[in-house]
Amino acid sequence: MILPNQTEKDLTSYFKSEEFTILDSNDKETEIIATGGKIKTKAKTYDIIKLGDVNGDGKIKANDALATLKHSMETEKLEGIYLEAAKVTSSDSVKASNALQILKYSMGLVQIEL
Repeated sequence: MILPNQTEKDLTSYFKSEEFTILDSNDKETEIIATGGKIKTKAKTYDIIKLGDVNGDGKIKANDALATLKHSMETEKLEGIYLEAAKVTSSDSVKASNALQILKYSMGLVQIEL
C-alpha cells in the first residue's frame, strides 16, 4: 500500500540502493504513482495500491470518493486492487465512511494513513 502523498523519492528510500522503475497500467514507464501501476525491480514486480486512488489516475479527487460511495451503495462495483485502494478507514469493508474520508482528503481536510 502506498499513501496518497508518497513520492518517487519516498520509494527510493524504501528500496534503498535497489534500482526500480515505475510502470503504468499498460506497463509503460512513468513517474506517476497510481493504483493499477507497478514498481519493477530486478528481482520482483510489485502492484501499486495507492490509498484513495480508486480510479487509477494517481490523484485522489472527488470522483474517487463518488466511485467508493457507489460501491458502498451497491450501484457500481469496485474489484481487486481498486477495491483495496478504497479501504482508507480501519474497516475491512468499503462503506460510505471511506468515501467521506477520500472526499475530505481531496479537499485538504484530513490525511489518509495506514
